[in-house]
Amino acid sequence: MKETPDRAILGGVKLPLALLIVSLLSAVPARADAPPDPLADLGTQVGVPAGDRILGIGEKFLGLPYLVNPFGEGADGKYDRAPLSRFDGFDCTTFVETVSALALSDSKGAFRDTLDHIRYKDGDVEFTSRNHFTDLDWIPNNERAGFFRDVTESVAPGKTLVASALIDKRAWYEKLPASRIQIPGISDADKQKLLEELHGEGLRFTPQEATVPYIPLTALFGPGGAQLFDAIPSGAVINVVRPNWDLVKAIGTHLNISHQGFAVRKNGVLYFLEASEVYHKVSMVPLADYLRQYVDSPTIKGINVLHIGP
Repeated sequence: MKETPDRAILGGVKLPLALLIVSLLSAVPARADAPPDPLADLGTQVGVPAGDRILGIGEKFLGLPYLVNPFGEGADGKYDRAPLSRFDGFDCTTFVETVSALALSDSKGAFRDTLDHIRYKDGDVEFTSRNHFTDLDWIPNNERAGFFRDVTESVAPGKTLVASALIDKRAWYEKLPASRIQIPGISDADKQKLLEELHGEGLRFTPQEATVPYIPLTALFGPGGAQLFDAIPSGAVINVVRPNWDLVKAIGTHLNISHQGFAVRKNGVLYFLEASEVYHKVSMVPLADYLRQYVDSPTIKGINVLHIGP
């Protein structure tokens, strides 16, 4: 099976061998209009569990475009001055972050603070503090902050495995391309200088092992698999797991996770709600159909499941 690049997890770095989403349903038409202001509804669902809010919030964005590297550190960012938030397009991770922050917030101020804390360790808005690596940064930092909890084992007790990879951030920083410098109007010479400084930021890091539990596709599509899908809570974050995925030549390191989205139930069907690079927009397809395509994949082996909220 041909697999196409998924660039969302690592801040716009183009990766080989990423996820292919085949046309399981008719594609959602691209939107010509902007979505309703999602901040306007924040005070109306106080007391509703965050997981129950994900579908309604996420559906507002259906059809909006997939954008590469749409978020940055804002107007004061040293390396990336793309906006801290936006609602007109996403990559897979910024979609998950934005919808999660909306579901966890009851005011505009709370949304902005929550989004910063989901995307950056301790809410420290700096490129080097961003949760670039899902398994090493994003999941553990957000679990400690109380935004998510791993329910993979409780969904599939006794059937989970653990993916492990050595994440080499230093090598990753060294391979970051000039496109990572997003400063409007900057000269080529100044961009090159900043790129050299960005490469140097990696010197503070040493390789670290990252582990993540996952439910194998063989379990999901084996005897009793239907019960496992039924046990996935609606609104959960689904992380697509590729144990020890070797991308050393492309980006300098191995990975365990290549894609993110939400599991949401609607009319009795469990869907995968995601910002899709293949569809070029926010889309929704049945989760079982989406995953069935990868049963024989040499790299995609299962899913990790995160419950949103306490």
